[in-house]
Amino acid sequence: MSEEHTQQGHGLIVEEARPQTKRPPLFQVVLLNDDYTPMEFVVDVLEHIFGLDRTTATRVML
Repeated sequence: MSEEHTQQGHGLIVEEARPQTKRPPLFQVVLLNDDYTPMEFVVDVLEHIFGLDRTTATRVML
């Protein structure tokens, strides 16, 4: 049966092309140093939102 199929289809094999994907662009984050936001809040945001550990978050905050 495969020979009949090959003869009727002229020996062509059809294969679907996979879509070309690329990584989405990363966001640019700007942190402003102001006199109103407590240091502990900034460290907490860096830990929970950006996934930094306590030491790295404190270093970024300073």
